[in-house]
Amino acid sequence: MSRAALLAGLLTFGAVAEESVRSVNLADAIALAVQHNPDFRSTGYDVAAAQGAVVQASVLPNPSIEFGSFGRRLKPMDGPWPTQFGLGFTVPIGGKISAATDAAQATLDAAKATQEAARRQLLLNVQTAFVAVQLNQLLLSFALQDQTGFHKELDLNEIRYADGKIAFGELLKLRIQAVSTDDVVREAREQVEAARADLQRVIGEGVLADGFEIRGELVVPAPPSLKALDQLLLRALALRPDYQSLLQQEASAKAQLSLARRTPIPDLGLFVDYNRPQPGVSSSYDLTLSIPVPLFDRNQGNISQAEAAYEKTRLAEESLRTQLRAELSKGLQEWHAASELLAAYQGGVVDEAKESLEITRHAYELGTGTLLDFLDAEASYRQIESAFRAALARTAIAAENLQFITGEVQP
Repeated sequence: MSRAALLAGLLTFGAVAEESVRSVNLADAIALAVQHNPDFRSTGYDVAAAQGAVVQASVLPNPSIEFGSFGRRLKPMDGPWPTQFGLGFTVPIGGKISAATDAAQATLDAAKATQEAARRQLLLNVQTAFVAVQLNQLLLSFALQDQTGFHKELDLNEIRYADGKIAFGELLKLRIQAVSTDDVVREAREQVEAARADLQRVIGEGVLADGFEIRGELVVPAPPSLKALDQLLLRALALRPDYQSLLQQEASAKAQLSLARRTPIPDLGLFVDYNRPQPGVSSSYDLTLSIPVPLFDRNQGNISQAEAAYEKTRLAEESLRTQLRAELSKGLQEWHAASELLAAYQGGVVDEAKESLEITRHAYELGTGTLLDFLDAEASYRQIESAFRAALARTAIAAENLQFITGEVQP
C-alpha cells in the first residue's frame, strides 16, 4: 500500500461528525456507528500498523560504506586523503526474511479479520440499542394512551360521583389507579431516555442530537434457516470473522515460531575494500567473509516463547469452537421460546384482553359490573399490551443474535 493511500485510510478513520443528526433509522444508525464509534475506528489503525510491519519485514539490511586512512607516517606528514574504500553487507540466510514476511502477513490478515469481527459486534450492539429505543417508545406510547383513557374515565366518574351514582370509595380507587398510570408514564419516559442515551453512546459522542427521532417500526428480522446444530456450527466456523481471526493468529504464531527457529542460523557478513597506496606502490583490495558462531546465544528463550504462543492460539481456537456450539444451542432455544411467545400474543391474546376490558367497562358504567372487575381488566390489558411489545422486541433481538452467532451478513 502506498503512503498516500495509507494516509487517506487514516483520515477516513479519523472523520468526525460535522453536525449532529436529528433523525435516524436503523440503517443510518449502523452507518454512523461504523464511521464514528471510537472503539471500531481504532481497529483501522491496527490494520495500518500491520501493513507497515509487512513492508518492514521484507526489507533487506542496509549496506555500510567505509572510508579509511591507514599506515600514515607522522614525519613527514602525509596528506589527509583516504587510502581505503570499503563496502560491507550482511547477507541473511536460512529463510529469515521469508519467515518474517509470512509472520507479518499473517498478523495483517488477523488484524483485518479482527476489524471485521469488531464491525459485526458493533452492528449487533447498534441493533440491540435501536430495538431497545423502539420498544421503550412503544411502551411509552401505550402508557400515554392508557393514561389519557383512564383519566377520561376518571373524569366521567367524577361527574357520576357528583350526581350520587357511585360511592366515594369507588372514586378513590379510580383516583389511585390514575396516579398509578401517571407513575407508569414517568417510568416509561425514564426508560426511553436511558435507551436513547445508550444508542448515542454506541454510535459515538456528539453524533446524534439530544432530541433525535427514531424512524422505522419494530420488526422481527428473518433468522437463519434453522438446521441441525452441527450444520449451524460449520456455517459459523466458516463465516465468523473472529474465528477466522484466530486462524490467522495461529498462522502468525506458527510463522513466528519458524522465524525464531531460523534466527540462530548465522548470517553471512561480506566486506570488500579497495586500498589506494602511496605513489609507487601497487593498489590492492581486501575481501572479508565473517560468520558469527552460535555458541552461547541460540535463541532458545525466544523459541520457547514462540512455541508457547503457538500452542496458546491453538487452544484459543478450540475454546472458541466450544463456545460457538454453546452459543448456538442457547440462541436456538431463545429464538424458539421468543417466537412461540410472540405467536401466542399475536394469536388473539391481545385482542381478547382488549375485548374483555371493553366488556367490563361497559358493564361497570351500566351498573351491572363491579369496580374491582373493571380495574382488574384494565390492569390485565395494560400488562398484556406491554408484554406483547416486549415479546416483539425479544424476538427481534433473538433473531439478530442468531444471525450474529452464525456469522451471516448483517445490514
